[in-house]
Amino acid sequence: MIKADVDATRLIQKLDGISLGLRDLTPVWDKIHEVFIAFVKRVFASEGGYVGEAWAPLSPGYARWKARHTADKGILQLRGRLYGSLIESQHPDHVFRDGPSFMEVGTRVPYAKFHQTGTRRMPRRPPIKPFSKTEGEAAADIVLAYMLEMTRRGSR
Repeated sequence: MIKADVDATRLIQKLDGISLGLRDLTPVWDKIHEVFIAFVKRVFASEGGYVGEAWAPLSPGYARWKARHTADKGILQLRGRLYGSLIESQHPDHVFRDGPSFMEVGTRVPYAKFHQTGTRRMPRRPPIKPFSKTEGEAAADIVLAYMLEMTRRGSR
């Protein structure tokens, strides 16, 4: 026969730690923000192809103009404002807000929405895409590590 005893008091303390952790995820957002920035760098380096469909190529006329007037800048990187606003946390157009139960990251660049959704004259080239499995798992691992730490701490 096997007998198992449960220390209900200690179990309740551990569950209280999980409950406290779930009420305030603020400690994880900075790390998930870093995952986002690395992800956006990969999206831009692959011109959207890192996850899902690659961005539409430039129109032939614009591609010729861009080749003559810029030093081999990738799609959506003519002046670097949009790219910088998404990968530089200190950029004036970078958005990062968080609270106990949310994180918001993005850009204040006004024309970003047109690239994200496309227009009648411009194809959709979303600079912000859903995380790939790799980034999703990285974010989940960050949250799980935090919850494990909160379980260890308990309700102390």
